[in-house]
Amino acid sequence: MAQGNSVINGPHQGAWVHTQFDEDWFIHFQSKQAYGRITHLQPMRWDNDWPIIGIDKNGNGTGQPVLQHTKPRSKINPQPTSIVDNDEFNSAELSLLWQWNANPSNSWYSLTDNPGFLRLYSQPITAQNNTNLWSTPSLLLQKIPAEQFAFTTTLQVNKTSSASSSGLILFGEDYAWIGIKTSTTGEQQLVYVHCFNARKGCKESIVEQQPLTQPYLELKVVLQPGATAIFSYRTAASAEFQIIGEHFQAKKGRWVGAKLALFSLSQTPGASNYADFDYARYDTLD
Repeated sequence: MAQGNSVINGPHQGAWVHTQFDEDWFIHFQSKQAYGRITHLQPMRWDNDWPIIGIDKNGNGTGQPVLQHTKPRSKINPQPTSIVDNDEFNSAELSLLWQWNANPSNSWYSLTDNPGFLRLYSQPITAQNNTNLWSTPSLLLQKIPAEQFAFTTTLQVNKTSSASSSGLILFGEDYAWIGIKTSTTGEQQLVYVHCFNARKGCKESIVEQQPLTQPYLELKVVLQPGATAIFSYRTAASAEFQIIGEHFQAKKGRWVGAKLALFSLSQTPGASNYADFDYARYDTLD
């Protein structure tokens, strides 16, 4: 199999699947930069004891991957489904859609201290994450679910928090985030921050900032085809979302795609430093 004239670049690292119905298939991935490694299932047949994967459109003995094909035979009638789901944080356990940036600790969060909310306790800013968030273990992430979508969440920072940063991040080797930064004296500001070449040690830059009169924001990121993101916010449910910052080009991580993440960090971590997130919701784009 080779890409040929198809739009599926770099088909490789896969496995042959032989079913109980004597059908042959091949599972492999496609690298799509910020969208990560997309899994494909290709039809497969044998020609003179040689596997032809995909469809041999040119008759030259080399298959090309296809985007659509008759699905494998099955004893049941499986229907298309999606693992993408909203999270209202009403469960006592985190959804399996979430993943931490490193080995986690149960002390990082609670779903019961404020029922219906995810509470992230502000984790310490250390030498590893003092410059940027690349090596921050306590980022709570989700994989990007589609080529285009809108993602919204609400953020409320404890009024007694200090020297903290909390927000919504589109994370990769380049990243950007929107959220609330609290000073050592308790003043809170809305900030939009970006960082380029995070893995190589870039320093974060505050692109925009403005004072807040209350420690509450509804945050949104819209991802457009081509993985260009637009960040926005509003301070009340009845208000219009306000765009902040430039159009941000999402970038892949290290051998993975870009991810959405929630986080809270502080120079003075403690029980009074935390951020509450009310929900995590996806919407399709017209």
